[in-house]
Amino acid sequence: MVKRDCTQANVECFPDDWELKSLGQFIALQRGHDLTERARRQGEVPVMGSAGPNGLHDTALVRGPGVVLGRSGASFGQAHYCISDFWPHNTALYVTDFFGNDPLFVYYFLKRIDFSRHNSGGAQQSLNRNFIAPIPVAIPRLEEQEVIAAALSDADALIETLEQLLEKKRHIKQGATQELLTGKKRLPGFEAKLGLKQTEVGVIPEDWEVVDAGSIGRFRGGNGFPTIHQGISSGEYPFFKVSDMNNEGNETFMDVANNYISEATRRRLGANAFPPQTIVFAKVGAAIFLERKKLLTKASCLDNNMAGFSISDAGADHRYIYYFFLNFRLGSLVSTTALPSLNGSVLRSIKIKAAQQHVHDRKGGIIWHTQGSGKSIVMVLVAKWILETNPNARVAIITDRDELDKQIEGVFTGAGIAIARSRSGRQLLNQLGQALPRLLCSMVHKFGSRDADDLDAFIKELEAKPSATVGEVFVFVDECHRTQSGKLHRLMKAMMPNAIFIGFTGTPLLKKDARSSLEVFGGYPKPTRTTGTTFLGRKSDSTCRLPHRGPMQPPMARSRPV
Repeated sequence: MVKRDCTQANVECFPDDWELKSLGQFIALQRGHDLTERARRQGEVPVMGSAGPNGLHDTALVRGPGVVLGRSGASFGQAHYCISDFWPHNTALYVTDFFGNDPLFVYYFLKRIDFSRHNSGGAQQSLNRNFIAPIPVAIPRLEEQEVIAAALSDADALIETLEQLLEKKRHIKQGATQELLTGKKRLPGFEAKLGLKQTEVGVIPEDWEVVDAGSIGRFRGGNGFPTIHQGISSGEYPFFKVSDMNNEGNETFMDVANNYISEATRRRLGANAFPPQTIVFAKVGAAIFLERKKLLTKASCLDNNMAGFSISDAGADHRYIYYFFLNFRLGSLVSTTALPSLNGSVLRSIKIKAAQQHVHDRKGGIIWHTQGSGKSIVMVLVAKWILETNPNARVAIITDRDELDKQIEGVFTGAGIAIARSRSGRQLLNQLGQALPRLLCSMVHKFGSRDADDLDAFIKELEAKPSATVGEVFVFVDECHRTQSGKLHRLMKAMMPNAIFIGFTGTPLLKKDARSSLEVFGGYPKPTRTTGTTFLGRKSDSTCRLPHRGPMQPPMARSRPV
């Protein structure tokens, strides 16, 4: 049962066995006591202020456990719990009488109250106990208070344990990142065989090189963003400001924007459109020293306090370069002017240690199986591997028959992997133009739904202005020996020009099929029974070990890396 007069009481609805009181009837509050730094004496008694513990003293004024409430400043309205005896500082209010209520429950209860509407000060917020005493509150009996407090305390303990574990993992990752990016530690398969060499940036492996950032990408600053165009919540381009880097959801990838503009507005403003995978950061002011670097997930605009680095060299992996920048202090390059700023020429001269043979080769290929050797299972494993090792990856599986399309959907579903089945080529492109779903399947013939007479014109139109896709798209073409030729494949290539196409076949390739298939998709991934098969030329990421029966490729084709 729930009380029906809760609205009139200006309090949320509550169970009918809870009691409605005022905050002043629930607890008694008093202002803390002054204690200057000079007056403090060495001891073990915590001093509880507006922001919680702020030092130690030798004298306690309040028996623990106790609760304090931030009275002024940035910690206005914050509740803090102290299990031991303590000194309540004058920047806080403290509970002098719990009136029989559980102290830990009181702490959690006060944490959920928004005291911002009860500011008794001016620009400097201040909390007056008399102003908040009339606040209506609904209180359970002591027995329920204790159970609620215990449950919340257990949850807090678990969160604290997880946070400590995460912090430990961050330190481990930070150390590993430094060693991997400097070549001090090599991953399996890339052990140093040629020794080390001295360079302008220090000692690096012999098979690495040092390149200027400007030789593999382009730094560009953002543009002015007049207030008349701000505040629009939808449009073709997110227009990011430095403050957007703090938005929830933008921890690594810039997905959440407060402002959007149309293509027409972008042209009118002359604003740069930064492509996906651009590394963005603050370039003016104190925000530079926060060392925040993020990745764009879609074509976006930046305001003139930001800059972006777009990788133009196909031999550079954007994730490797991103991790390099995460560990590079841009603040060390700030020009010595009244307003801190980053200079383009200085940015372009940043020296990057690049693994010559390991951070490149975004290529496709053909994966051949004997009939019945588990081609669909390999699709599942390869797709799972790509999606797990590349957070920006998307996988689209294209078949040439409806029963195969249904079979692929069933295999992935049976493996516990969610896959979206597109009903048309256009629907597939619409889905690829959004961040989700990451795994999709469709039929190749649905791409060619137009009449044959205007298909060529449609292909030319797409080649001139391809559809926008989000992320790195990997296209698996099933039975590729049947679908690699003709206008349908040209149509797929035109619709997704930046995608990586991987052919799968369970049928031995005849010479004419092999020749045309290799021209379209590229070579065969190099097979080996002992070290696993390396797919997509991404040796720097991982190797994918796959169970298989029979030869991995037809005898007529010589094995070579993709």
